Amino acid sequence: MDGYTNFPEKDFDRHVDTFFPLAVELLGREPGPEVRIALQNILRRIGEVRKMGIMGRVRVRDRRASEVSGRKLT
Repeated sequence: MDGYTNFPEKDFDRHVDTFFPLAVELLGREPGPEVRIALQNILRRIGEVRKMGIMGRVRVRDRRASEVSGRKLT
C-alpha cells in the first residue's frame, strides 16, 4: 500500500477510483497496526489529491518512510 501512497500526484489521482474501494474494504476487517497506518496514509493522500480540506498537516509524500511505516530504518 505504501507504493500506492507514493505514486506521483497525477498517477495517484488517476488510480484513486481503483484502490479507494479496496482500502475501504480493508477497514471492515481487523487490520494490524502496519496495515492500519498504511490505510490512514492512503486515505489522507486521497484527501490531499482530491482537495478534501485536509490542510495544515504534513503531506504523506513528505514524510520519511520510517514515519509512515512506524518502523525505524537501519
